[in-house]
Amino acid sequence: MQHTTPERALAGMLAKHIVSLYDMCFDNSADYGMSTWDEKITDSLNYLFLLKAIVKEGHSNQPD
Repeated sequence: MQHTTPERALAGMLAKHIVSLYDMCFDNSADYGMSTWDEKITDSLNYLFLLKAIVKEGHSNQPD
């Protein structure tokens, strides 16, 4: 839809979660529950695992 690569699409989704985690870390006025932390951290890790798989797949399809 956006005419981009899978790596760039994942990077955009990951960035959203990283910014959210950053905001949570520096927000002195809020107390976030463990479920919120777990969701943001787990989603970030999942995007990184997906990115690793996409990059690895791309490298395995290239001739040596």
